[in-house]
Amino acid sequence: MLEAAIRAQRQVEAELQETRENLSGVEQENVALVNTKRRLEGDVSQMRADGDNVLAGVRNSEEKARKAQVDAGRLADELRVEQEHASGLERAVKSGERES
Repeated sequence: MLEAAIRAQRQVEAELQETRENLSGVEQENVALVNTKRRLEGDVSQMRADGDNVLAGVRNSEEKARKAQVDAGRLADELRVEQEHASGLERAVKSGERES
């Protein structure tokens, strides 16, 4: 009976040791997963910040393009007015030459 109790105790101790080793492995995996999670959260945060910066750049570029388009339209109008003025002056000069 004593021998059976000693064998049972040794078996329980062996199971306990195996359980401790399994627990240690699981804890190590958990630490690795927590570290990976933190790294990924940092990456996601950085990507969001990068995306916000890109979006701000796009909005800024769109605003500059809109202003450039308005300026181009204004310059086209000014050019048309100047061309009409120059054409009028040419006609006046030609008309004056004919009268002379």
